[in-house]
Amino acid sequence: KDEKGAYVAATDLLNRALMLAPDDPLALYVTAQVNLCDCVNGWSKNVEEQQAIGAAALEKYLTRNPDSLSMLGLKAQLFALRARYEESLLIADSILKRDPEDSSALATRAYDLLKLGRPQEALIAVNELLERGLEETLPLAAAVHFQLAQFEPAAQMARNAITSLDSDSLGNSRLGAVALTLVAAEARLGHLSRAKAALADFNAAVPGVRAVSAIRKWM
Repeated sequence: KDEKGAYVAATDLLNRALMLAPDDPLALYVTAQVNLCDCVNGWSKNVEEQQAIGAAALEKYLTRNPDSLSMLGLKAQLFALRARYEESLLIADSILKRDPEDSSALATRAYDLLKLGRPQEALIAVNELLERGLEETLPLAAAVHFQLAQFEPAAQMARNAITSLDSDSLGNSRLGAVALTLVAAEARLGHLSRAKAALADFNAAVPGVRAVSAIRKWM
C-alpha cells in the first residue's frame, strides 16, 4: 500500500477542489489531513509551507465542526510537531475523555508525556497500546523504556521495531530514530559490538548524518 503516493496524488485534486469551493468541508478536511500527515510522517519537502497550509485548513474546518475528534487529534499532532507538548496533551486528554478507545490520541498522549519528562505515565499509555496489538507503537515504547533506564526492554523493542521497517522508513526521522534508541540502549548495556553494528546500520540507512549536530537536525 503506497500511502505516501496516495497523499501526493491527492494534492492536485485538492487544490482544484479548493479553487472551486474554498469553504467546502470535505476539501478542507482532506487538505488538512494530506498536508499535516506529510509533516507528521516526515514526507514533506517543505515542512513550513505544508504546516501552514494544513493548519489553516484545520482551523477553518474546526471553526465549522468544533467537535470533530479526528481533526482535534490532528491538531494535537500538529502541536506536538511544533513542540507545544502541553497544549497537545490537553487536546489528547479531551479526546480520550470522549472516546477512551482512540488509539491515535493515546499515542499522542504517550509521546507528549515522554517529551514533558513524564516517562512513567507515558509507559502506562504505550503498554495499553501494545496490549491492543499496535506494533507501530514499538519505537515510542522503546524510547520510553530508555528514558526509564530500562535498557534491555528498550533494546528488544527497538530491534523488533526495526525488523518491520523498510529502508525508506528507516531514513524517515519520525520512524528511523528508533535505530538511535537501539544504538544507545546497546551501549548502556555494555554491548559495544552490537552498538557499533546498530550505528553502522543507521549510517547506511541515513547517509551523511554522522555528527551529533547533524543527527539533531535530522530528527
